[in-house]
Amino acid sequence: MTRYAMAIDLRRCVGCQTCTAACKNANTTPPGVQWRRVLDLETGEFPDVRRSFVPVSCMHCSDPPCEEVCPTKATKKRDDGLVTIDYDTCIGCANCVMACPYEARSIVHEARFAYGEEPMPSERIGFDPARLGVATDTDDRTGVPLGEPADAAAVSEATVRAALAGFLGEQRQRPPRYSAKHVAGERSYRLARRGEAVDPAEATVTVHRIDLVSFTPPELVFRATVSAGTYLRALARDLGQRLGVGAHLTALRREAIGGLRVEDAVPLDRVGADALLPARAVLGHLPTLELDDPARVAVSHGRAVPADAERHGDVALVHGGELVAVARAEDGWLRPSVVLGIP
Repeated sequence: MTRYAMAIDLRRCVGCQTCTAACKNANTTPPGVQWRRVLDLETGEFPDVRRSFVPVSCMHCSDPPCEEVCPTKATKKRDDGLVTIDYDTCIGCANCVMACPYEARSIVHEARFAYGEEPMPSERIGFDPARLGVATDTDDRTGVPLGEPADAAAVSEATVRAALAGFLGEQRQRPPRYSAKHVAGERSYRLARRGEAVDPAEATVTVHRIDLVSFTPPELVFRATVSAGTYLRALARDLGQRLGVGAHLTALRREAIGGLRVEDAVPLDRVGADALLPARAVLGHLPTLELDDPARVAVSHGRAVPADAERHGDVALVHGGELVAVARAEDGWLRPSVVLGIP
């Protein structure tokens, strides 16, 4: 397996910052976000002072701490040594930001532009969540374009709205080739990066709501409420196919998970004990069932307990106000799927 690395000759670095500017221009990162920085360091005491410059970016660590703290495994180290982010899986917890010793990770919860509230032409590609006319092999902006770009100028807003409306409801969706889905016992993205032909099995997903927010061809912004396991990259890809011009996702912002909304989020510099929510708050959308002492012990050991025959679906099980487990009610039983309580 080929492994990649970037070498920097620190003896030649003069701190010109042009690598920082080039990276920012190429990736259209928002104000305050630098994927490539150059540290200006001074050591020693006068008159024996030395000035040195150290370029810093993601070091693609051999044992990356960002991967260890990621709760959804959105941050993964590839077989070729590169550390990547799956934006469909990322929930914006910022654990990786705090774990990175090089301060190479950043998190942005809303679009910010260099000049005012509107993006410059060079920034549009980076911040609009979908771009028509270009399909990629990853279904997002990190991939290789497939074929020649198509002219999306003839696509009308009415046509886009009608196409989006066609996604409402339950449907079969083909996950991206570069995804964490298992194919023949291995992650699909690992097979794809080795150049192997990958065809992930379709999955049943539900789009509860999908709306067009803005349309400035070839870019558009849409907002969707979807079931777990739905790939927004795949929605953008399929939208382009239905419009006959191709498309890919260029940005993704998760606005809500269950009853939690991004408007209620607390900035990192204000996170304290009073900002922490109980585990039950995450499951506010689920029905709650209070357990007696024998049932709590059984559930804490992962054992099923009897349930009302009419109860179905996921249930939050609590004891004394504390969350014990999440169980699925079926066939008159509550079968724990996630156990948090201590026996």
